[in-house]
Amino acid sequence: MPKIPTFTSGAEMTTQTGSVTSNIQMSPANNIFTATQSLQKTLSNEYVKEKKLEADNKATLILADLYVNQDNGTKGLYTIQSETGANGNPGDASNSFDNGVNKLWEYAQTNKVGQLDNFTKKALEKKFYATAGIFKTKALLDSRNTQFQDTKKITDDFVMKDALALKLNGISYLDAYKKNVLLRIEQDTTLQDSGVKKKQAELYLKFGENTLGASLAVSQPEFLKANISKLTSLSVQEKQKLLNAADGQILENNKQLFTFALNLNEDSTTSQLVNDYQEIVNGTFNGNIDLIKQWQKLPKADKAAIIDFAKTKRRDNTSELNNRQTAFLNENKQKAVNNYTKLFNNSDFLETIDLLKINEVFGDPTNAYELDSKNQIIDLSTKVGQEEFNNVNEYYKNFEIQKKILSGEVKDHITKFTLPGETEAKSITERVGEGISKAEFGFYLNYLLPNTNNPDFMNNNNKLFKLIETLQPSIEGESSLKYIDTTTDNRLNNFQSQMILRFNKGLQEGINVDELLDKTSKNYIGKGLIQIYKSDKDAITQIIAEKSAEVSGNNIEVPPYSEEKYGSVENYLNSQEYLDYKFPGRVKLRKDLLDTSDITQEEFDKGADEIIIDGNVLEISNNDGFPGNEYKGQFYAYDDEGNPPKRFLERLQKDRENNKVKAGKISLAPYKKFEKLIIDKEGLLLKAKKLFKEKNFTIGYGRNRSSIKEGDTITKEKALEYLKEDITIRLDEIQNRIPLFNQFSENLQLALFYEYYRGSVGQSTETIKLINAGKFKEAAEEFLRNDEYINAEKLGKRGIKESMEKVSNLLKQEKAGFI
Repeated sequence: MPKIPTFTSGAEMTTQTGSVTSNIQMSPANNIFTATQSLQKTLSNEYVKEKKLEADNKATLILADLYVNQDNGTKGLYTIQSETGANGNPGDASNSFDNGVNKLWEYAQTNKVGQLDNFTKKALEKKFYATAGIFKTKALLDSRNTQFQDTKKITDDFVMKDALALKLNGISYLDAYKKNVLLRIEQDTTLQDSGVKKKQAELYLKFGENTLGASLAVSQPEFLKANISKLTSLSVQEKQKLLNAADGQILENNKQLFTFALNLNEDSTTSQLVNDYQEIVNGTFNGNIDLIKQWQKLPKADKAAIIDFAKTKRRDNTSELNNRQTAFLNENKQKAVNNYTKLFNNSDFLETIDLLKINEVFGDPTNAYELDSKNQIIDLSTKVGQEEFNNVNEYYKNFEIQKKILSGEVKDHITKFTLPGETEAKSITERVGEGISKAEFGFYLNYLLPNTNNPDFMNNNNKLFKLIETLQPSIEGESSLKYIDTTTDNRLNNFQSQMILRFNKGLQEGINVDELLDKTSKNYIGKGLIQIYKSDKDAITQIIAEKSAEVSGNNIEVPPYSEEKYGSVENYLNSQEYLDYKFPGRVKLRKDLLDTSDITQEEFDKGADEIIIDGNVLEISNNDGFPGNEYKGQFYAYDDEGNPPKRFLERLQKDRENNKVKAGKISLAPYKKFEKLIIDKEGLLLKAKKLFKEKNFTIGYGRNRSSIKEGDTITKEKALEYLKEDITIRLDEIQNRIPLFNQFSENLQLALFYEYYRGSVGQSTETIKLINAGKFKEAAEEFLRNDEYINAEKLGKRGIKESMEKVSNLLKQEKAGFI
């Protein structure tokens, strides 16, 4: 390098300036470039760092987004790793992971990397695959673990199923089971360590042998004890546990074997159980040699355990027998109650009941309940027939019975019970005629007793009867008159009846129970009743005065007292004549008590279907709340003065006269005669046949119904069964349609019944009307005004003419005898 020339000044500056001092030193050998080179390098490095950071940030943001699933469904790294780890086949898992990663990168290049510079793209790609590599390592480790788990599950499932095969096939399958288990362990490449394999094999072999041993301990305990040594994989403790189980099962088997005689059957009795138990205690077993020998071989401890078991078994089975007996008795009791209910349709049945009808319903009693029930109804009908029946209704006695029913103590009418002050138990049926009237009996059978299992009914009526009981003193009056005033029973009975009627009417109208029983409510059922039925303070004076022949004032005649007629003053005061005088038109059966509205005789005569009130037509059914009484299915309205119509009194008088006939004179012809008559007249058809061009087929002894089809056949036994059923039904029907049927002569009963059986009487309603009216001559003539009779020869029924003429002739003869 050439030497730069230097110059040295020899003079001073003409103008003085302030001096500047600097420490900058620069080698004359350096230029501007070289002097700033380090600065330029520094700036260049900073620029590179900034660009790199910028690229890394962009790459990291994109990479973070690639961890999750993309909008188009492309799986993210998390999903790829999870699915790969769940794949139990590591080879497939690796390929699946790579495919997933490549798809994800392709998606990223298309949708996320396109706008990046090359520097950033490279940075992102490098970081993405580095991250994917880490994810893959963990995913393949999980895949391997999944393979281990899947393999164990498969092995466990195989061992469990093979152990079941061992249990089913028994000890003969044990060697095959062991081979299968060991082979499976060798096939499991996930078990690399030999010690681990051995341990796993021991566990599986123990499992199988324990399964087999537990099964044999129950099904073949003696066999297990003899072959326990073959279970080589089990420890001494495990074998002993199985042997204990086998011994326990042997003891249980022996308990059942030696106590077999204590098992229940249809013929078991408690005394038999006691005897059989004693045989076990004695070890004699009713002379069974095999059992005796086996018993003698047992250890004392087993014998003691078996005897204890027998004691428990005897006690349990004795209790079961008692429960069966109780259930059987309850069933019999209910059957007896149901049989009785078949007889009681209304209180009039007591006037017409006879032994034939009782036998038809009850048959031959099969148990004590049926026998007792049958005897009770026979006694009751006999009491009525011999005129030993007192139809007085004692209020206080009945109220006690009603409370027992509502408390659940009395549930039927044939079970005996005692009332306060009584020493002899009697049923409701046995009390009828002794303080319980016929109507009250019907009240029990039709109202209270059928509803004892109805919780709502019991709850509501308990509330009602409590209210009635609180109001009794107001009806009784002064206590000094309570036991002297013989009208007390009637007033209390009528008051109670009205309360019950109003209560049930209110319930039917949807009124709340409490509202009906609340004295402050507008719907209170007791309104006005106290005034109607309360006691008269001068009752004693009035009773004595009424024994005279007449009472001045209203010209109302008092029925004269006759000891010969009434027997006692009490009977006189409770007689129909006295009650008609005391409560004109208002003495009714309990079920017929209605409210205080009025209806005139003229309105009643308009007909039962409508009444005219203030010019308006009011349709009614039965009573619709109008005052009156219902008698034998027909409603009779009172007149303006509260008296029943003349037609009702005539009907009542007629029935009273009929009821005077003693039971011995009211006799239905024997059933066997009805049966023989039908058999002789109808003959037997064992195969269904149409007779006389009739619409329906006939089979058996004249059974003609639409249900019988052509080709139907029947046995003689079945025909007799049907005949009994048909006769019973038709006897009931004809007695319902002709109430005096069983008062006719036997010849007329038989002839008339046969024609009813054929259908000719039932079709002639006019004939039945005339018979019931006592117009026998007219009925005889009307009966032959019959197309079947007139056209008998044309129809090929010549035989029926003679039969129908016989009925006609007997009807004419019956008139004189009946009157």
